[in-house]
Amino acid sequence: MAKVLNVLLLTDRLDASGVTSYTQSLAAALVRKNYGVKVVAGGGSLVDSFRADKVDVEVVHNITSRFLRPLVRLRLRHIIKRFGPDLLHLQHERLAPLARDLAEATGIPYLLTVHHFHRAGASIPYAAGQLKKIVAVSDPLRENLVNDVRIAKDFIAVVPNGVDVARFAPRARGSGNRVPVVGTVGALIERKGQKFFIEAAKKVLDRGVDAEFVVAGDGKDKQTLRGLVKELGIAKRMTFVRETVDTAALLNTFDIYASPSLSEGLGISVLEAMACATPVIATGVGGIYSIVEDGVSGLIVPAKDSDALAEKIIALAQDSGFASDLAANAREVVKQRFSLARMMDKMELLYKAALTEGAGAEEPAP
Repeated sequence: MAKVLNVLLLTDRLDASGVTSYTQSLAAALVRKNYGVKVVAGGGSLVDSFRADKVDVEVVHNITSRFLRPLVRLRLRHIIKRFGPDLLHLQHERLAPLARDLAEATGIPYLLTVHHFHRAGASIPYAAGQLKKIVAVSDPLRENLVNDVRIAKDFIAVVPNGVDVARFAPRARGSGNRVPVVGTVGALIERKGQKFFIEAAKKVLDRGVDAEFVVAGDGKDKQTLRGLVKELGIAKRMTFVRETVDTAALLNTFDIYASPSLSEGLGISVLEAMACATPVIATGVGGIYSIVEDGVSGLIVPAKDSDALAEKIIALAQDSGFASDLAANAREVVKQRFSLARMMDKMELLYKAALTEGAGAEEPAP
């Protein structure tokens, strides 16, 4: 059967992160819809997970290196020649200069999905005429791009992250009398706020509440966070999990999911936890308010406030009925508003528009 389109997805590393989860869901869904798909990435621990989803992955080491960019660009030109993509879809703005060079050299149209907020005055390099649309994963992120990066609002399409609600579904969690497990998933970097999760865990335990805590992910702050756990004397109650190829299974081991992030474009890990009917506590940053209604589908706390986070953890640990109500409502929110099917409907329309003659005549800058 002939392929619908050939799409090349270009990203950084395939390690545990929201961008990786988004890219994997998108790529696997495109494969199921009979698109030709190739993911080009700088390696990562989850490459085999993509391949298990029948997604073709080609690893290009040092893909973000400025020094090696000419060699990386040459390698990618060979990949493009072999694969013959109709469209490039850039998954990380860190690779924007590389995508610009490739688009200008090959004439292939491309899209850019933006997942993170940018500081005022930041810029995103692009190939005029070849970049057809910028995709923001939330309305607050689009406003950031308009106000701080000075991109024309009409050039930005909002397509929220979508979750495969069949894959991320509730599973049996065992006896209701077991010690509650509180977990968080994400890259171990300052922006993700795990420091405040660890401090909250200490406060919960000091209040005499029996609980186990899990930090899942990897990153440059790993040793610093491990050191903080040791300093606080809670190493026996805090487990670090490097990464997992089955995030849904991991989320279903948690009785409470905490997102202590300092900044979130939308919060794919929060959506995945909600889809698994795991009650969620999240910091009120970025796009979180668009997915979590405080007291209805989850709980919201201020960023950098370990006291507030600890209070909410205790509240859910001590009131399983309230936690169950939040979890059930949260799954319905994902099914109705943030399903992978909804995301794919919108993305396919953007793909078709990008290939329509004359599409992308607008310029990103106002």
